[in-house]
Amino acid sequence: MLALTVLTLFDVVFISGGAILTMQASYVRRHARSAGMVAIAGLARSAALWTWFGLAFGVFCALAGEPLASVVAPGFSPAARALFAHCCMLGALLPAASALMVFASALNRINGREVLYTVNPLMINGLSWLAVVVASRFGVDSLEIVRLLLLTIVIATLLMFAWQLACMEASQRRRVGVHYLRGLTPRRLVRRISLHKRELRLVSPIVGALLIQQVVTLISYGFATRAGSGFLLLFGLAERLTNVIFSVFIMTFLTVLEPRWARASVTPGGADEIASDVAVICAALIPVTATLMFAGDSLAMLLFGRGAVSAHDLGELADITRVYALSLPGLSLGVVLSRLLVIRNAGRRILVVNVCVTLLHFALCAGLFAIGGARGVAAAIAITLGIQAVAFGAFLARSSSEHARGNRALVMRLAALALLVGGVGWLTSQLEVTPLLHVLVAATATLVTTIAGAPLLGLRLKDNVLRVIRL
Repeated sequence: MLALTVLTLFDVVFISGGAILTMQASYVRRHARSAGMVAIAGLARSAALWTWFGLAFGVFCALAGEPLASVVAPGFSPAARALFAHCCMLGALLPAASALMVFASALNRINGREVLYTVNPLMINGLSWLAVVVASRFGVDSLEIVRLLLLTIVIATLLMFAWQLACMEASQRRRVGVHYLRGLTPRRLVRRISLHKRELRLVSPIVGALLIQQVVTLISYGFATRAGSGFLLLFGLAERLTNVIFSVFIMTFLTVLEPRWARASVTPGGADEIASDVAVICAALIPVTATLMFAGDSLAMLLFGRGAVSAHDLGELADITRVYALSLPGLSLGVVLSRLLVIRNAGRRILVVNVCVTLLHFALCAGLFAIGGARGVAAAIAITLGIQAVAFGAFLARSSSEHARGNRALVMRLAALALLVGGVGWLTSQLEVTPLLHVLVAATATLVTTIAGAPLLGLRLKDNVLRVIRL
């Protein structure tokens, strides 16, 4: 789990969260002006540059696995550190493979084929899950299953890169291949470094900000390992459960809306369209968060109650999940608002905020861990991400003062709706029913309350919701 977190850090920080996001607005403008020729050439050259960076990152993780484990997981035993280093060696090609897949997907997104991008994690997770199931059926031991899992993830990522290429138009595919192979040669890479200077200058603030944000995650993992053997697993399961919901509900929105926000940012009146989209995302978050908060324990029991987790650990997992659910609004809004700041070329503000919240998070982890153990670390994450989202929102409100009054009223209505739905979710938590029925009742009650309560509180989101659904 920790090895995958470190290996995928390259994609989260440098590729999906950095290079693609930062250059997306300029790619869209280039694509509109020159029928895609300049955009494709720039995209292919960038892919070559970040492929080399990905290979370097993978080699570093493979060679420095054990020292890296001693830093990010001080509670690990020597055997666990050795296993972490071994996993990093097996997955050393994953950063470069992810870079190739995401850059190929970015071109399809620019061409309006966002659904191709959303298929990537579905296929990678599905193939890796299938490999684990087949290996378990044949009685393969756990260490071999770990090796098979990592190798399957790498191979599946490369397969999705090939599939993204196959889905392009033939002329685009040829042009991408020509420019990529040219940019990949070391001599041509050095010659064209001047072309990359502007890109690296734009990317560096957001990369620094995202790198610091990943340090927040690693700080949390470090404290979780100090809680005792197995707590990293419980903490990681709660985090994965929250992140799956985040990926399904938020990243799906962003996959479709980000290119449109890039176009709207340079279009008169585009700010109103962006604000309405963000309001829809906030409204969708409310019932999901309430369900995870008040039925998270039942959901954890349904998912993990039949596995190797003991009854005591299952109770700990349920408690951690309920607390960790509080991080979903901060995580989601922080990502959405940071995307808008990047589109407005305000990446340095993200860097400043992340430096401050990292220092705050370390202090919160130290204090709350002493009080509540792993649950305290989960609470520290929720507080940190909430403060981070508020800071991003303040920067955005300051940069668009003409909409500030209307946005403040919208925020107050959304907060009132959240309190109403939260109250209904709390009432469902008082029911003594089976875990499955509890999850169903909580999800249905919070969703119905959101739909019925939004118009009563003055939130006229129906047209915006229908537009986003059509997209």
